Formats: sequence, structure tokens, C-alpha cells
Amino acid sequence: MKTNTLLSFTLFVLFISHISSSPSPSPSPSAPPPSPASASPSPSPPPPPPTAATLVNNLIAYENSITVSINSGTYDFSDTILLHRLLFSPDCIYEDPVGFPAAFGHEQMRAVLANWRAVRVIHLKKRYTEHIMYSDYLMLHIQMSMVGVKAGSEVEVCHYQLPMVVHVTYGNDGLITRYRSYWDPREYMACINGGGSGGGGGSSSRSSSSSSSSDSSSVSSGGGKREV
Repeated sequence: MKTNTLLSFTLFVLFISHISSSPSPSPSPSAPPPSPASASPSPSPPPPPPTAATLVNNLIAYENSITVSINSGTYDFSDTILLHRLLFSPDCIYEDPVGFPAAFGHEQMRAVLANWRAVRVIHLKKRYTEHIMYSDYLMLHIQMSMVGVKAGSEVEVCHYQLPMVVHVTYGNDGLITRYRSYWDPREYMACINGGGSGGGGGSSSRSSSSSSSSDSSSVSSGGGKREV
């Protein structure tokens, strides 16, 4: 009887010792508290659209860049092409003049400028007479004066003046989405081809370098001065 009691007591002590030595389960690591969501920066407001004066000045700068390139005799329209990208929408519709095939986008606009190489202009002047600004488009009135060499001649020149109206439409970002110029190239081509003025509002006169002119002036022809 004493043996059984001792054995039971020993087993009880071993059981208690086992329980005491067993490692207690470690608590599962708690997830770190969610960091407060960082406030997303508010989008910056779009820049204000250009003022009417800026739009007019930009368009005049564009027209002047064409004039400078033509009068230099080099037909280097790099400045004009730069202004294409700064002032015109990438998908702009460009008609210069209206009635000729329209150009779409910057690359085709660049090709339109190359057409000037076929026109024998030795001097071009543009006088800006009036502009009318509406909510989304601008009309610019220009008086163009051209001097060209008559076809087949290196000495006989042609003076020509004609009105021009440029009509441009703007997008909300201030970029030009459509450019339309209204002038009659047939008048000038008739002049330098020897046909005189073909009517339609322009005026022209032909003179030879050997004849005297009461209104003579020196203009650059690329290779020097030419009296006209």
C-alpha cells in the first residue's frame, strides 16, 4: 500500500514538473498599426490661358519668322518650325492659303513651308493692320507687299501687294487647333509669270532693272542688293 502511494506521489510530482518546464506558447506578433495614410498632394491647377494680347503677339511672331526666313534667301524655317511646336496643337489643321490642300500636324505643316522655295520671292513685307479677338478665335488682317523675279529672268522684277486675313482657332490650352490664311496666290503667280494682275483685289507692276523707278528701294535677294 505504501509502495502504491509513493509511486502515485512520484508520478504526480513528475507531472507537475513537466507542466512547469513546458514553454508557454509565445503570443503571435501583432501586426504593426497601420500608418496614417499620407495625404496625396492636390493636383496643381492648370495654368491660366494666354491673354488676348499674348495670342496676338505669338501669331505675329510666327508670321514674322516666315518673313525673315524668306527675306534671308536661305529659306531656313528652323525658327518657324520651333514656333509650330510651341504655338500649334500637335493635330492642328493648317490651311495656307485656304483652297490649297490642308496639312495635318507639325510635320505636314513643315512641308507646306517648303513650297515657298518654288516661289521666286526676294522680298516680303507684312504690315499688321487690325486684329479681332473672339472667345476662341482670332482674325489678323495683314497687308502683304512682295517683290519677286519674273519667271525666266534674273533682272526683271515684279512688285505685288495683296491683303491677307489669318483666322486661327484656339483650344482651352491656348494652342492653335486650326490655322486658315486667306490670300490669293494666283495673283502673285500671274505677276511673276508675266501675266500682270489677274484681278481680285491685288495690284502689281513690273519694272526692269534698267528702267528708272520713282519709288526705288534696295532689297536683299540672297546674293546681294537688288534695285527695284
